[in-house]
Amino acid sequence: MIRATHGFDDVDAVGVGLQFDASHYNDFGTAQIFSGAPGTGSGNALFIWFNSFGANYLTRIFDPQTMWTVGLNASLYYNTIGPGPAVQELFLELGDSTGAMVGLQFEADGSISIRDLIHGLQVARTSSTFAVGVWNPYLELKCSGFGSGSVTCQLYSNDTLACSGTLATSRLPDRVSLVQNIIGVMFDNVVILDGQGAAPWNDRLGPVRLTTITPAANGTGSWPVTGGVAAYSAVWDQLGRFPDAQTPDGDTTYLAPVALGAQQTFQLGSAACYGLILGISANMCFRGTSGSATVDALLIEGAGVYDLGSLSWTGAAYRTLQVFTGLSPASGSYFNDAEIAGNLWGFKTNTSPDLRVTQFYLEKIVSLRNVPYQCGQNANYSF
Repeated sequence: MIRATHGFDDVDAVGVGLQFDASHYNDFGTAQIFSGAPGTGSGNALFIWFNSFGANYLTRIFDPQTMWTVGLNASLYYNTIGPGPAVQELFLELGDSTGAMVGLQFEADGSISIRDLIHGLQVARTSSTFAVGVWNPYLELKCSGFGSGSVTCQLYSNDTLACSGTLATSRLPDRVSLVQNIIGVMFDNVVILDGQGAAPWNDRLGPVRLTTITPAANGTGSWPVTGGVAAYSAVWDQLGRFPDAQTPDGDTTYLAPVALGAQQTFQLGSAACYGLILGISANMCFRGTSGSATVDALLIEGAGVYDLGSLSWTGAAYRTLQVFTGLSPASGSYFNDAEIAGNLWGFKTNTSPDLRVTQFYLEKIVSLRNVPYQCGQNANYSF
């Protein structure tokens, strides 16, 4: 089951922290938004670099599972001096509330190792090397057998097994962290999944790219707008777009309903069609004006109104949460790009109208494998 996606396309460094359950980084210096991994549908990426603030991390917390897979683009990068030598740099951790358990680490010879962080041991190491200062192949760390005493971890590089090994632990991880300690690390196209649910979302997906799609016009609904702009532009919060002081922009521009169950939808911009869409993450940055709020993601297709799932958040500050949908509820098949662009997407209030939504966007998860896919026309398209 897909638990999280992070493309970092339409957030600034402050907004990144709103997507994670725990973080330790200087959002005004340590974290920056750079150009993402190249290719059709590419957007932005997160770059975390060293400063006196100390070790940095961004953590998503879920529930204990026996299997976890994390896919991502990750590369070492020096902020101001250009390409430099490879160094030992831990950049990914699986763990629980007591500490880290398994990690991925760049090594000084350019390889990547799987680390047993409980016992301080190397589990396995790639024979291939990874360049500094450029985007490397798509990485996937799959670890299974947690809770059994013996855990098998495999590292894939662009769908090819690069190394594997076992480690001893009976603990069950419930969290995933992007980390940085020494020099800079770039992150993009992060997908976190466990072994629950149906295929293909209960195992590694192979190389993927996350493409962000934002509102382009008003659909149905008439939620009051704060900020003197149209409803769709109050929640698109595209990076660098005036009048957004930051992305998402919090109370600068937002929508707030006046009644329980009120809907607000949008037409979305079109996105490049370049691969099989393995699912959609609907992302909303919101808060409750009285401290607690629940909001449902919606798809309106033809005469059908489809509730994609509920998101709840308790706290006075804004938080970005997401609902994942693997197949179109209208067709029962994979989404295609014409379906995404040709219908209405949005949200409705659930338990209380005391709600402010400041950002809404979709992330489509696109497979980079050479498999057939539909763009929404009659012909079949493939790489």
